[in-house]
Amino acid sequence: MQIFGGIEPIEPGQRGRLIELLDSESTDPEELVEFLSARFAPPRLVTPDEHPMVACRAVFEVSDTAGIRRKLSRRFGAADADRWTWTEQGSVLGVLNLARNTDPWVLEVEAMNEPRFESLVDAVGAADPGARLREQTRTPAAELMAQAQENVLPTHPVDPEDPAIATALYEHIRGYEQQWPDEAIPALGDHTPRECAADPTRRDDLIRLLDSFPQQERPGAMSVRRLREALGL
Repeated sequence: MQIFGGIEPIEPGQRGRLIELLDSESTDPEELVEFLSARFAPPRLVTPDEHPMVACRAVFEVSDTAGIRRKLSRRFGAADADRWTWTEQGSVLGVLNLARNTDPWVLEVEAMNEPRFESLVDAVGAADPGARLREQTRTPAAELMAQAQENVLPTHPVDPEDPAIATALYEHIRGYEQQWPDEAIPALGDHTPRECAADPTRRDDLIRLLDSFPQQERPGAMSVRRLREALGL
């Protein structure tokens, strides 16, 4: 068997869109080349709903101390130690933290893109019309990454073999591994790995995604073996 022409690698999450382009009679060559060339472009940091990733934070002074907790719980569900987590379809969209040990009370809200952040700000205004905005910041993810790269070399190098460091890494990764099967994954068409494992029409996509992960277990990385066991693969 022979392949005539070039071979273009694509990510699992791009396959559906590529098939649509190839099947459509209206797709012109320029459009196809643009799609296949996107992998050479600098990474575009976006949240699963395709909005630019921006770390947004606001701090409010609360005026309605009698009703704010009840109203936020009605909107976002029960609080965990005065912390509300806004979730939809298994994904965390934002968090709200209430500090009651100050006068006045302080409510901090955070989200990773601006539309979600605006929704949180509107929700705070609806729950407490008298709340006063003390401060807010909006930092693009690229800027955060640049700051992190400037500080990439710690004053005291971290030894991954140090028992305390190894334990902390293990606990962090294990926590993420337990959440990952129920997270909406863009490469799986925004389905969760658990949904794909149970769906014969999507299981191959999940297997291909897991096969693309580093297979050798190492500190600070998810274990593909444990993920497969958790998903019954």
